[in-house]
Amino acid sequence: MKDKERLLGFIWKIANILRGDFRKDEYRKVIIPFVILRRFDCILKEKKQLKQTSYTQIDNSTELDLALIVKNKDECFGLLLDYLKGFSGITEDILNNFNLIDQINRLQQSRLLFIVLQNLCNLDLSPKNISSEQMSTLLEEVNRKTSFLSGDLHGEYYTPKDVISLMLKLLVCEDQTIAKKNIEKSVFDCCSGTGNTLLMAHDYFKSLNPSINLRLFGQEINAESYAFCKAAMLLKGTYSDNIVLGNSLTNPDLTTSKSDNFFPNEFDYFITNPPYGMQWKKIEPLVKEEHERQGFSGRYGPGLPSVKDASLLFLMNIMSKMKKEGSRIAIIFNGSPLFAGRPGPKKNENSIRQWILENDYLDSIVELPNWLFYSTGITTYLWILSNKKDTKRKGSVQLINASTFFVKMNKTIGNKRNRLESSHITRIENIYKSYSENEYSKILNNSAFGYKKITVERPQRKNSQIVLNKKGDPKPDINLRDTENIPLNRDSMKHLEEQIHPHFPDAWIDEDKTRIGYEIPFAQYFFNPKPLRTLTEINKDILALQKEIDNLSIL
Repeated sequence: MKDKERLLGFIWKIANILRGDFRKDEYRKVIIPFVILRRFDCILKEKKQLKQTSYTQIDNSTELDLALIVKNKDECFGLLLDYLKGFSGITEDILNNFNLIDQINRLQQSRLLFIVLQNLCNLDLSPKNISSEQMSTLLEEVNRKTSFLSGDLHGEYYTPKDVISLMLKLLVCEDQTIAKKNIEKSVFDCCSGTGNTLLMAHDYFKSLNPSINLRLFGQEINAESYAFCKAAMLLKGTYSDNIVLGNSLTNPDLTTSKSDNFFPNEFDYFITNPPYGMQWKKIEPLVKEEHERQGFSGRYGPGLPSVKDASLLFLMNIMSKMKKEGSRIAIIFNGSPLFAGRPGPKKNENSIRQWILENDYLDSIVELPNWLFYSTGITTYLWILSNKKDTKRKGSVQLINASTFFVKMNKTIGNKRNRLESSHITRIENIYKSYSENEYSKILNNSAFGYKKITVERPQRKNSQIVLNKKGDPKPDINLRDTENIPLNRDSMKHLEEQIHPHFPDAWIDEDKTRIGYEIPFAQYFFNPKPLRTLTEINKDILALQKEIDNLSIL
């Protein structure tokens, strides 16, 4: 049975049925929950026939099923609503967060409900026909195809598998404890989306150690994505109660009123791809209050980034959940967290970077190729962080330039034009593990990213005389004031004597205005200028051009 082809055929058929009554961006709101409902329905029918005890969290208190409902065309609307009322617990939560009843009401009003159900019942999504692994793959395909139909291929719905594979490799490649028999590990994604990252983490960890006791946790703000993630986890056979709905930036508590499940405050691994450049103005009062009230005992003690970009908020949130005995983080950013924010009295991106580097949390940064993601073609960076770095890595950061490690795709999907092949991922992993410098890898001391912003003053003059204040010190002339950035380990007075006094002997540095700054000018360390042409080559070109001009003159 060509399950994928039949499922995709269903998607296109339902999209054609919805055309005219639903907008394109609404297609996925109908198709996805109906496919998941059909999987639940097939599981329940198989459980009744075979009296199986698997899928214990999927149950329905009615005697109805979709095939029976479709046989009663005139009553299918009421019967379907009764059928939905029979679900409880996790399945009820999933269907409610898809707003399935709202979609059913709209389909009924448009006289499309029966035909959609009829087509749905032609799909055999029973476990005996499609395993949980196959269903997980099919759901991923449904998610991608419906997003494509809706013109809505955003990062919140789908992170490419090649990127996730690289994140997982670098997340655990140096962890010697993974191979221990029956070892317990936890993984948390604070922006779990539709769960693709967590499900891939499950498969990857199990491939490394089949006996591992792995617990997956996720938090998601979008109700539809949350429902999809929870359904995907449930149908995969993992514990879906570990996925909670909520804003991770304002709600750090993962427990919910609907679940008695125990959620840890700390995790072994964090893997996430938060939205780029997400504004957080609406939640600013809550975040600012936590920052001011809790300080470093809370999540946001190091500072608050601009309300135009929440990237570093997401990072501080998960860093607050690191275990004292050691945790590792893999997180995707755009370029902003590398350099945004300037040193000053206000705690901002700069002070957050300073806190990360001075506490030796940053392990490595990998520049990824452009056009890897479905939603954007901008340059992105994979940050690896740890609060228990390998001995050889302590006090330093490894920068890896993998911007040229890609192949072009035969067909562009959204903005994704390039992809990482397994050979590229292995190459990056080997560069990381070798921990040596070459054209793709640079290793720098943490302090190399720091600098001092000094304020250089020059005196006011009146009738060529220096104006003094009441203490007898020169008054600074604000029109002549200047600032300079000098390396963190350079003595300010020595810099004054060697670099400033030869030009301005009466200048001085106001130490009270000195600020510490940290930024990561990634491109600077891989800048490879082309050598200038020699005079001989230039003269040769000039003579050739002159000869060409002379020939034109003759004509």
